[in-house]
Amino acid sequence: MIDLNSHHATKAATDVAINQVLFTSLLDKRSKQERRAYVGASGIGTECERQLQYEFAGAPKESDFKPLTLRKFDFGHMIEELARCWFQDAGFKLVQKSEKTGKPFRFVQMDGDFSGEPDGVFIGGPEIPGLSYPAMWEHKAVGVKTFKEIKRDGLKKARPKYWSQIHTCMAYLELRQTVFTVTNLDDGEQLHLVYDLDAGEAQRMTDRAVRVIESTRNEELLPRPFATRDHFVCRFCSFPERCWKGV
Repeated sequence: MIDLNSHHATKAATDVAINQVLFTSLLDKRSKQERRAYVGASGIGTECERQLQYEFAGAPKESDFKPLTLRKFDFGHMIEELARCWFQDAGFKLVQKSEKTGKPFRFVQMDGDFSGEPDGVFIGGPEIPGLSYPAMWEHKAVGVKTFKEIKRDGLKKARPKYWSQIHTCMAYLELRQTVFTVTNLDDGEQLHLVYDLDAGEAQRMTDRAVRVIESTRNEELLPRPFATRDHFVCRFCSFPERCWKGV
């Protein structure tokens, strides 16, 4: 009699072995990435300023992204490029470099310690109600749950970190409007949210960047914004032991 159970067990073992090799490769690639040695616009909206300090100072992480999360990041990069092509094919002039300087759109402040760049800038395109050119472009590829939350509540409420990012970049790049595109990884549906510059938010994030950078340079640790380490933000932090040690 053929042992079908043995056959299925071998298949399962093979599947596990292949995934393990792929996961190891993803983690190895991640470990070789050069760390971001500046405070970025994409992270300035993080709720905890002390976490920003640890990242800026290059403190060793106690945990990092899992292989499946790293794959999601790769999905996001691929979908961004597809989204860029879809805009360009439809007649939008969406570019990543300034036509005047030939350099990528990017701002750099505080001797390089505060920086950010958009996914692109629309310098022209079809006539769209409520949209004027030039306008910044930011893209996020997300799961269906996040997509529905942003569609229902808007960016500021649903994902305040993204909200802070776009207004900080807009202010420094002297752009007055952003098209924030959200692509649903589940079915490809897209949401295009147009926002005018919120100068107050940009100033608030600039003040935060100055505070984080200067405090870190002076070796002054900023206070925790939460009373206990079981706060939602703390549970997803990469530095909980370092932060709460000796409490």
